Amino acid sequence: MANIKGLLDKYSKVENERFFQEVTINGEYEAAINKKADIVVDVGACAGEFGAYIYEKAGIIYSLEPYSGHYQELEANISEFNLTKIKPYKLALSNYNGEGTLVIGNRGAHRLVLGEGHDKTEKVQVKTLATFMKEEKIDHVDILKIDIENGEDEVFTALDFKDVADKISFIIGEHIGNIMSDVLRENGFSFVDKPGGFIAERI
Repeated sequence: MANIKGLLDKYSKVENERFFQEVTINGEYEAAINKKADIVVDVGACAGEFGAYIYEKAGIIYSLEPYSGHYQELEANISEFNLTKIKPYKLALSNYNGEGTLVIGNRGAHRLVLGEGHDKTEKVQVKTLATFMKEEKIDHVDILKIDIENGEDEVFTALDFKDVADKISFIIGEHIGNIMSDVLRENGFSFVDKPGGFIAERI
């Protein structure tokens, strides 16, 4: 049986840990909690904060985290707290398939960049959302949570996003890209800014 309380207790003791508090106490993703959640895709999963938040009502949670440090933390939490619904992937999403450069910032602030010239980076595997869904045989996504440090534009402007847009019911995220709202509306979503992020829902 999953031990969500144990996971939350663990992070309540970590100094300067804000992500579990933002999700579970501040309610940044509250709009998702009453949505159907048979299939959840968590993009930018970090240590599993959103996965823990949605866990009890979810069927399966595909958790994508490219940074090796957070990915190891996510795997450890899955094992330690018996989070059997969470399926982890060391993977970044963008508008191409291949290898990318991840700039390592403060906790939870890592992002894909083009080219070199940054102090601390690591190479990561990159896929489009459509490629990921095809490879994992995901026919429908009830909730797509995305928090990838202003890389959202690239995910939703990928040429093949239109191939899976109608398979996604609800999207919630933190960062609002410059053209993301227009792209999502063009692909059949309503789009609403909210404090701290956005909600897009299939019309």
